[in-house]
Amino acid sequence: NTTTNTTTNTISLNTGIATLPTATASFTLYPNPASNSVTISIPESLIGSTATVSDVMGRVVSTVLLASVNRQLSTHDLGSGIYFVTVGNRTQKLIINH
Repeated sequence: NTTTNTTTNTISLNTGIATLPTATASFTLYPNPASNSVTISIPESLIGSTATVSDVMGRVVSTVLLASVNRQLSTHDLGSGIYFVTVGNRTQKLIINH
């Protein structure tokens, strides 16, 4: 019989860099698909966060402050297609049909 011993060492390093809290709560987009506007609905804990809209190439096309639980976003400046809306560390697909 072969006996295997495993030792685990934990090393803690203080880098001096503060860890910022990340928004983990989910959000809702409606209507989706959208034509003229889309509403970003968030829980109260995310008020003051920023929503970022990116195209399929990863380019940021819009950034909006979420000052209330429901933020309406006009889609008139965005062409028809697929976009990604990110709030905190959550991302959802948005389809725009004009």
